[in-house]
Amino acid sequence: MSFNVSYNNEKERDDLLRVLNKAGFTWHNSTKIMDFDLLIDKGTICIDFGMKKINFTSDCIETHCTAAELFMLTESHEMTAKDFIHKYKRMNDCEDVPEKDCNNCIWSRKYTKCGEDLCNYFDYEIETNDEFEKELLEIIETHDSPVWIDPEKEAMKKETEEAVGILEGTIKGLKDSGINNKLTEALKVALDSLKDGR
Repeated sequence: MSFNVSYNNEKERDDLLRVLNKAGFTWHNSTKIMDFDLLIDKGTICIDFGMKKINFTSDCIETHCTAAELFMLTESHEMTAKDFIHKYKRMNDCEDVPEKDCNNCIWSRKYTKCGEDLCNYFDYEIETNDEFEKELLEIIETHDSPVWIDPEKEAMKKETEEAVGILEGTIKGLKDSGINNKLTEALKVALDSLKDGR
């Protein structure tokens, strides 16, 4: 996974390089980060998490966040779940939702297990219920872009889950009836294929 972080001044550049150095990254040519003087005060650091290497560019490329935004998540060595959720929300606001349609927002009660609009619990002054906090973290961990949900993909996911349920019930029924033949095996293959594709 690659991640591009832009910086706007010497301090942001130096702080960003220190964080990456501490995390064990090197430059693309394997030079230690602090062994190379990057003298350009404004640009973008391209971070390759798979290779644990970084590169610099001054070209206009898509950035995923600014150094200032990244530091919101790294300024503290320890933070509570509530702290993290609050900081994360500031980086992932409703501007990302097409036409600001709440029905297509992953935080909407239409999609949450608890049946509540979880965006209401982002206000730092509100005492966050443990269950809401747990679900918020689950959403953050399992969605690349948690603010927005594609209704078509969600509908397909629901259909797949229903098909898995039907197949599991059918296989169980056949086994309970003492039937364990090629049909049962074929259904198991179909079930495994559906589960892998989820």
